[in-house]
Amino acid sequence: DLTKGPLSITIQMHGTVPKGRFLCRSGAKPGDLIYVTGELGAAAYTLRYFLNPDENLRPTDKEFQRLNQPEPRIKTGLEIRDIATSCIDISDGLFADLNHILRASNVGAEIKLSDIPYSKTLKKIDKDLAIDLALTGGDDYELCFTVPSHISQSSLKKMITTIKVFQIGRINEFSLKLNLIDDDENLYKLKSTGYRHF
Repeated sequence: DLTKGPLSITIQMHGTVPKGRFLCRSGAKPGDLIYVTGELGAAAYTLRYFLNPDENLRPTDKEFQRLNQPEPRIKTGLEIRDIATSCIDISDGLFADLNHILRASNVGAEIKLSDIPYSKTLKKIDKDLAIDLALTGGDDYELCFTVPSHISQSSLKKMITTIKVFQIGRINEFSLKLNLIDDDENLYKLKSTGYRHF
């Protein structure tokens, strides 16, 4: 991370994973369904509110907490590790992080903007701004993961008891191309693409 500031603290952690039961970015296959946990955009909107106090809508207490005390989805990761073909946490924004999966798996994807689980306040603001914050704002620390298409959404929701999950799209064979589809079934172009480390 190359964020500039007066103080830098680096923490390194180690752990173990049962053989063959780790989550990685590189296993997504054409036809797999794309899911995310929780709601997106809360942290990004809350930061925007701090930086622009004249914003009309104050974030909810839950949205403030998503910025100041994000909860990593460790238990959810354990629940999906035997069924997910790929997984990543959403720290740089859904668009950037899903692209990491696409690059590692050498696949493409299509997601429907209407299926994105926007946070409560984002549902009340300008639609294009909400899309931008939810897809590129980052700091959500939710999970984006893929599962084989034969696992139904209802079955998946029974397997995952820790948080709500939402199907947002599908993996395809068009290598490294992520298409965003709007309500009119047209391609949508983002103004930015999320945080880039290098």
